Amino acid sequence: MADGRPLAELAGDERVLRAFGGVVPEAVKPAEFAIVSGIRTAKSLSAAALAVHWTQRADLSRLGPGEIPRISIVSLSKDLADVVFGHIVGRMMASPILSRLILETPTADTLMIRHPSGRPVEIKVVASSKAGSSLVARWSAGVILDEVARWGADDAAVSVNDLRDAVLLRILPGAQLVYISSPWAPMGFLYDLVKERWGRPSRDCVVVKAPAYDMAPLIWTDDKLEIARRDPRIYRTDIEADFADPEEALFTTQMLDTATRKEPLVAPPRPGALYTAAIDPATRGNSFTLVVATGSGRKEKVICLAKQWTGSAVNPLRPAAVLA
Repeated sequence: MADGRPLAELAGDERVLRAFGGVVPEAVKPAEFAIVSGIRTAKSLSAAALAVHWTQRADLSRLGPGEIPRISIVSLSKDLADVVFGHIVGRMMASPILSRLILETPTADTLMIRHPSGRPVEIKVVASSKAGSSLVARWSAGVILDEVARWGADDAAVSVNDLRDAVLLRILPGAQLVYISSPWAPMGFLYDLVKERWGRPSRDCVVVKAPAYDMAPLIWTDDKLEIARRDPRIYRTDIEADFADPEEALFTTQMLDTATRKEPLVAPPRPGALYTAAIDPATRGNSFTLVVATGSGRKEKVICLAKQWTGSAVNPLRPAAVLA
């Protein structure tokens, strides 16, 4: 699916359907691809394989002389990003075929690979704190954002939204922007991405969200799952691949789910009802929100509409446009 090929016989597997939210993606290579699963499910190895794939498939025809495209591996720390990078270097060095594509002796954070055109493609480890300037410095042959669930909310020092905006239009044809992570607290970029795009695949974005025992059944045997169940919070995030509730949260995810209607997204107008609207303005990393509510008496309170607009440091919101 990541390469845009039909799922074919896999489409009938209930584990595959579950991973895509019950909807089979069309056979088109998505521009953005998220792998959200439990721990020990080969997310990093899958991302490493995609990075090597991009070094051979990215379209470099628009590059000028001397321009070297970069595949960036970005995580909260260099140490975390080194996991994906280690997979790439280790597997390529050990392969008689892939090792012939390596142009120079790998350094601690850089690997140069020969493209079929003969041009070099650089694979580089970048800490998130330095990613903003690094991602906009050159053409991108692909980007891997690792453990994005733990990058914090949109107003964190390093915003995933900002990095996404900076790099998405710089990615060369044949490459992608990939997010890999286990779930964490119900907030931030990945939580919003899963909520909005899981079960709604398109050529722009596909989200895979699957429990660890579906992704890696040979590792997560019944015995190991039984041990993991001893801590329900860890089991929820690291095995079931569901977002946890922060201990300090006023409302738990379960409480919110119980009070949320499945459809329609916007409640139809009710003649004679009294409506109240409220906004929470924002211009940069936070979201500008609008809520419209109604109710009769003390027992019935209905949120008729909830909407948000999200900007970034690169593309800040214009309040006049949002209000309009």
